[in-house]
Amino acid sequence: MICITLKSRLLSLLSIAVLLIIWKVLSLMLGAEIILPSPERAFGALLGLIREESFVPTVLFTLKRGVSGFLLSAALALVVGIAAGENRFFFTLIKPLLTVIKTVPVLSIVLLAIIWLSTENVPVFVCFLVVFPLISGNVIEGIRHVDPQLLEMARIYKVPRRRIVFQIYIPSLIPYLLAGLSTAAGVTWKAVIAAEVISMPRFGIGTGMQFAQIQLDTAALFAWTVLAVLISAVTEALLLLPARFLPWRRI
Repeated sequence: MICITLKSRLLSLLSIAVLLIIWKVLSLMLGAEIILPSPERAFGALLGLIREESFVPTVLFTLKRGVSGFLLSAALALVVGIAAGENRFFFTLIKPLLTVIKTVPVLSIVLLAIIWLSTENVPVFVCFLVVFPLISGNVIEGIRHVDPQLLEMARIYKVPRRRIVFQIYIPSLIPYLLAGLSTAAGVTWKAVIAAEVISMPRFGIGTGMQFAQIQLDTAALFAWTVLAVLISAVTEALLLLPARFLPWRRI
C-alpha cells in the first residue's frame, strides 16, 4: 500500500515537472513575456504578490466566498438529493430545475447576479448555483444504487431504521457523495474567481486577475492562476482525506 502511494506521488511530481518543462520551452519559443512569461517569472511575480499588504485579505475573501457558497450548496444538495433519490415524484419535479441550472452559462448567472446582488455576494451566489446540481445529482445516484435486495431483507427481518441508514444507505451513498464533493471543489474556485473577475469586489483573486489583465501584467495573471490551482488542489485533498477514516469503510 505504501509503495502504491509513493509511486502515485512520484508520478504526480513527474507530471508537474513535465508541465513546467513544456511551459518553459513554449515561453522560450515565443520569446515574449507579455504573451507567455517563463515559469520563474510567474513564480517571481507570485512572491511579489505575497509580499503585498493586500495579499492576505485578497486570498481570505476569496476563500470565504468559496467556502460559504460550497457549504450552503452542499447542505441543500444533500437534503434535496436524498429526497429525490427516495421519492420518484419529487425527482420528476426537481429534475427540470437541475437540468436548467446545469445548462445555463456561468456568465449569464454572473451577469444576472450583478443586477440582483452586491458585488460581495455575487461569487457566493454563483458558486451556490454551479455546485448544487453536481452534488445533488451524485447524491441521487448514490441513493438509487442502494441494493434493493438488502432493503427487502432488512424489511423482512424488521431491521431498525437506524441500522438500515448506517449500514445500507450510507455505504452506498458515501462514494457518490465524495465524488460529487471532489468535482464540486474544483468547480467552486472556477465559479467564484470567474464571478470576481466580472463583479470585481474590493478584495478577491478574480479582482487581482482583472487588474493584472488591464495592466498587461501577464506574469501576475499567471501568478494568480497558479495560486488558484494550488487552492483547488489543497481543497480537494482536504475533502478526500477523511474518507479513509470513515466508519463505513469497516462495515
